[in-house]
Amino acid sequence: MKEIEQGSLTLSFDCEGKWGMSDISTDWNKKLTDEELIKAYRFILEVLEEYDLQATFGIVGAFTETKKDFFQNSLSYFKGLNHLDWINRSIKKIEDDPEGWFLPEILEMIKKTSEHEICSHSYSHVPMNTLDTKEALDELFLVENWKERNNLECSSFIFPRNLIAHSHLLSKFKIEKHRDLPNMMSNSLIEELNIFKKGEYKRTKPNGTVPGGVFINWQYGFRKYIPNRLTLMRYESIINDSKRNNKVAHFWTHPHNFITASKTKTVFENLCKLSSQAIKAGDLKVNLMKNL
Repeated sequence: MKEIEQGSLTLSFDCEGKWGMSDISTDWNKKLTDEELIKAYRFILEVLEEYDLQATFGIVGAFTETKKDFFQNSLSYFKGLNHLDWINRSIKKIEDDPEGWFLPEILEMIKKTSEHEICSHSYSHVPMNTLDTKEALDELFLVENWKERNNLECSSFIFPRNLIAHSHLLSKFKIEKHRDLPNMMSNSLIEELNIFKKGEYKRTKPNGTVPGGVFINWQYGFRKYIPNRLTLMRYESIINDSKRNNKVAHFWTHPHNFITASKTKTVFENLCKLSSQAIKAGDLKVNLMKNL
């Protein structure tokens, strides 16, 4: 008997600590302490467990190294000028404040919950479009080395800042899937107010490209003025369209967003509750990125 196809729910997280802001100054970066980051990941894992949901965690390799191992074993692989520019900015910030850069505990927390997928979010979070081919290969070699040392498969990839470049190199490192550009018209208030948002078709992109999904509303800046009820209506629209039309409802965020704007936790919990209801009703199934 042919299996009836269902819509899919996918949750993914860009796990990067302070590596994502190596070249950016923010007014909230100091909030990303080791302690607060561990609390944020523990919160996510507890909510996922409560609602029986599985997720894809895209991890920046350097983020889960020890500081000693990074400087002794990885630093010498950054040789190209573009690569060095990124890493030297990072080192300067690490010297100023080492909190939030190296947390191997987080990888162990996720590995203990075997139902979740661990994928790569690069090794250093350098935007791949700033690298030449040799530098991109060096970055992916560091990812491969990190995978082997931590006994990880990592067949999926999330590009830093969703800037897709050198994607043809991924297969050389047994990476079969990567997340596409986010499903959005613009990074604007109008986009966040679109309560008729749709899901994404699974097979409209080249093989290996996972639907890009929508960013879970970060309750920071202008976004904090968007009522949670409107956000939930938006997510309901995506989920309902996905279950009716065999589409993908893909939602993603950064764990540190729960630190910099704690009300984002409520948005995430509401989304998980809504998703769980659709799954229990048999209207959706959970798919990790590697399975899309």
